[in-house]
Amino acid sequence: MSFNDPFDCNLNLAEYEDEFTQKLKWDVGRNDISNIGISCFTQDIDNPLMWGHYTSQYKGYVLEFHPKKFQGEMEDDRLYSFNPVIYLEKLKKIKATDDYALEYLTTVKDARWEHEKEWRLVTTINRPEDRTVYYNKEGIKAIYIGHKIPDEQPSQFNFLLNLFDDIYPDREIYVVYPDPTELALRFERINDKK
Repeated sequence: MSFNDPFDCNLNLAEYEDEFTQKLKWDVGRNDISNIGISCFTQDIDNPLMWGHYTSQYKGYVLEFHPKKFQGEMEDDRLYSFNPVIYLEKLKKIKATDDYALEYLTTVKDARWEHEKEWRLVTTINRPEDRTVYYNKEGIKAIYIGHKIPDEQPSQFNFLLNLFDDIYPDREIYVVYPDPTELALRFERINDKK
């Protein structure tokens, strides 16, 4: 796992009973939990800061999910949760044996990151192939493409349009531009819903 926040998944927020348990699968010095996978989402599609950071300055795309139709298809032996991140002014230590310890460690962040309005899908990793999580394709509501793809890479843009048309033929597709007259994003629809 790698996060842009060096305090993310701060395992030092938990008190461990013995050093052996602490070192079993967690490397506390690098906030690395080798047997946990985390997928991050935002509920704020029109935040320019999020687009700048997480789509390589508008060179990527975003899938919008229906909140009630988003569901991962996972094996029975995997545990998972989908929760909003909790932003705290002051972080509090908990006991590693608490029932909610894993959720706390993986979904609590410093309040200075609150602008992300983040949600997290947290899964256990039992085998290397568990690093892949499949989502329900019916849960995709719309697709948003950063403006630098059509502006700077037209062949990649055409490839993405063909790919999205094959996989999600009836979904709305938008290109996201900075608005020319306001400090806001503009979403330009580029296909007709069938």
